[in-house]
Amino acid sequence: MNPETKLQNEIMVKMSELGCIPMRRNVGLFYTQNMIPIHIGTEGEPDIEIICPNGKVLWYEIVYAEFEYCPKCGQAIDLDGCDGK
Repeated sequence: MNPETKLQNEIMVKMSELGCIPMRRNVGLFYTQNMIPIHIGTEGEPDIEIICPNGKVLWYEIVYAEFEYCPKCGQAIDLDGCDGK
């Protein structure tokens, strides 16, 4: 399971423990059993839709990135690197 999916699942479990109804919004290209490609969902939809007990609705777009700290500037940077400023 990729890290983004794992994070989505953790959010959905925690929100359901709080009495919310989380729903995953699947978007992408999938294949049927006989390998016919089908498009699911609408491009640009968030990853998770959550209905809260008070009637409010939350949408979450999950983006997972790995970071490390630059030894030169001390800032959190992505793994591609830093210019050191």
